[in-house]
Amino acid sequence: MKTAIEMPSANVIKTVQAVGSKGSLGEATTGSHTKISVKAGEKFHLKKVGRDSIADDVIAIKAGDALSLQYADGTQISLEGFYTSQGAEIELSLGDGASHTIESSDTGITLSDGSSLVYSQGNTTTLMGMVSQNETLQTALANNTSLAHLDHYAELATGVATDAVAGGAAAGTAATAETAGGFFAGMSTGAMVGLGALGVGVVAVAAGSGGGGDTAPVVVADTTLPTATAAITTVTDNVGTITGALVSGEVTDDTSLALSGTITGTLGAGEVVAVYDGMTKLGNATVSGSTWTYTDSTLVNDDHVSYTVKVVDAAGNASVASSAFTTVIDTVAPIAAATGAIAVVDADSSTTYSAGDTITIKFSEAMDSATVALSDLVLSAGHTFGTGATFSAVDSTSFRVTLGSSTTVAASDTITISAGNVADVAGNINASPIVFMLPTDIIPPATPTISTVAGDNIINATEKTAGVAIAGVAEAGSSVAVILGSITQTVTADVTTGAYTTTFATANIPADTASTSISVTATDVSGNVSTTATQTVTIDTVVPTVTVTDNLATTANAATTSIAYTYTFSEAVTGLAIGDFTATNG
Repeated sequence: MKTAIEMPSANVIKTVQAVGSKGSLGEATTGSHTKISVKAGEKFHLKKVGRDSIADDVIAIKAGDALSLQYADGTQISLEGFYTSQGAEIELSLGDGASHTIESSDTGITLSDGSSLVYSQGNTTTLMGMVSQNETLQTALANNTSLAHLDHYAELATGVATDAVAGGAAAGTAATAETAGGFFAGMSTGAMVGLGALGVGVVAVAAGSGGGGDTAPVVVADTTLPTATAAITTVTDNVGTITGALVSGEVTDDTSLALSGTITGTLGAGEVVAVYDGMTKLGNATVSGSTWTYTDSTLVNDDHVSYTVKVVDAAGNASVASSAFTTVIDTVAPIAAATGAIAVVDADSSTTYSAGDTITIKFSEAMDSATVALSDLVLSAGHTFGTGATFSAVDSTSFRVTLGSSTTVAASDTITISAGNVADVAGNINASPIVFMLPTDIIPPATPTISTVAGDNIINATEKTAGVAIAGVAEAGSSVAVILGSITQTVTADVTTGAYTTTFATANIPADTASTSISVTATDVSGNVSTTATQTVTIDTVVPTVTVTDNLATTANAATTSIAYTYTFSEAVTGLAIGDFTATNG
């Protein structure tokens, strides 16, 4: 059975109909998705009412067991089960008597998403536009000439390209003219244009003396990459308190970034500078001489972009991509950190705020340190940080005040930064006040204790394999940080007894050493940190070796002579007793 898809010119509707019958299998209105179930051996024929040709610009995709025909007008026809129906095929009418057949054995070029490009026909520019958001499919359409199942197209492009001639050049070989005539005889120019979609980048010329007349055309493959290249020189932030050229990797609050760059070489006819974010093409840049510009207005908060540019020709051939320029979009203003927003160190252990004590505030994100100053921090109740108080950055998110003499800071004071005073590294200014609450308790916890490890502070092979527990007592309910070697593990001390314990797995225990330090600190609920407790342990997982010597110069009279044996171990041993020795043959 053959099935026809017809399209009345008035409403641009494709009708699926069995050849020789009057009944319709279904209708595919422009932009709709029609599904047809296929059985083994079924054959289909696609055409348009009014002329024996399918709608221009179509891409055939293998998706699972279905063959999907996707048209430029948005219509999609899926032949369900096509690839599991042995002997199924579909003949596409290309106009003027030419046609192309896709068989269920034609599996195409496999793409990264698991689908395959099987066939394409139509105007190159239109087809590339249909897949503008799919670079993998663009590349397959634009650059691949190895699809054997695209029979006459790929074979002809490969077989006669070297024999092609421009107007006025010598004629091609007889075999070439015959091959071309066999396929192109009577073919319309529109169908010839469709060859460009194969990435062949075809040029039709006459295969005959003088390059003119009605002789069959031949095809010249265009797989040459553009010689010009493009580079990104500047990405500009034009929003907020921090503006100007960005450095790759920086953060910005601008959601409409201005990109610009240079072109090395000269763009050929039809060549463009294409702008990409990762694998997604954003669009074509505006070119002026040897420079280009582009504005990306698609950005939103927390976008992580990676811009590159390429020179792309009309056939889809692309130059090497430029170096990537990365940035992160941040449009959120800073606030106090969700945890650890304030920490106090009572330097003189006076239990009150006094000169030399430090107060550290922490923001929710990296700040522009130039916008954060001691004068921005206002204490409640008119209190002051004292004469000679200093202010410094601890890191990009934290800043520290060291109290001066005659400070009046008191427990439960607040530190407020008024709206509009500070900004993050992206240039976002705090839209509302940021408030930090000082703790009522500035007394640090007592120094934690550390119990004997492994019973003797020596970790042997068996103990290391099983994992080693480190235990002790700290302030009840405090957060206890235990460090063994370079590994830190944090646990919460019992809220009643203060007891804590944490077990280090084999992989987190250092290699053998005679002296490895354990350190433990406790931090209470107010953020006060204890002094550090330390303890040294030995890690020894190697079994000692022993060398045995005796006092005899010869063994001739060993049976009647008293012999003294000396056992020398490779390291100090304990617990050795006479009962550990056994004599054999004696």
